[in-house]
Amino acid sequence: MQSKLLALLLVIMLILSLGTIAMAEVAADDDESMDWVYDDEDEQDAESEMTDEDLAAEDDQDTALSDDIEDADEADLNGALEVYSWFGLQPLDVDESIADSSGTMWRVLDDRFNTADQMLGELHYYFSDEIVDGLWNSSINPYKEIDGYLYTNGEGRSIDERIGEVEMVVTSRSDTKIEMDVTVYYSEPDDEGVTEESFHYVRELEGDTWHYTEFPFFW
Repeated sequence: MQSKLLALLLVIMLILSLGTIAMAEVAADDDESMDWVYDDEDEQDAESEMTDEDLAAEDDQDTALSDDIEDADEADLNGALEVYSWFGLQPLDVDESIADSSGTMWRVLDDRFNTADQMLGELHYYFSDEIVDGLWNSSINPYKEIDGYLYTNGEGRSIDERIGEVEMVVTSRSDTKIEMDVTVYYSEPDDEGVTEESFHYVRELEGDTWHYTEFPFFW
């Protein structure tokens, strides 16, 4: 009888021990789960604390990127204006010691443009085929290739001295087309005040290259 009672007590103690172990494991699992909760909350708190700084940094980056794009647009426009000015304003410098047989044209001094093909290549870098063809075949083209070299008559005009401030604004931008307006402010002579004139430019992606398809010249 005593041995049976002892065995029963041992069984009860074993059951209690197993129950205690199981409860301890459940509590440990709960602690680990709570650790994840606390970790998530800590991360959310950290993100909340950094939000203002992150937003400010992103704004700065966006502003810098926008400024870089506008600077690139302006630089490209100025480059195109300069190349166009070799036709509409003042031809490239010449070597006055090398004239053609008529003595009215002289060899272009700039080694980058020894030939007509080199000059046309520079035009095609900025402008559409239509603009290039119109410019090269126009009456204002001062260039001619003679014996494999580019010559010009050297005749031109000065830039409009009335031009003062120039403002450029991009009015539309897509992956294949950019439109911009340029406002030119002229200082009129005899203190007649300032007048302004606006010009519209269109630049389009043709193949892999951006070209101006509308390009008024105001210099």
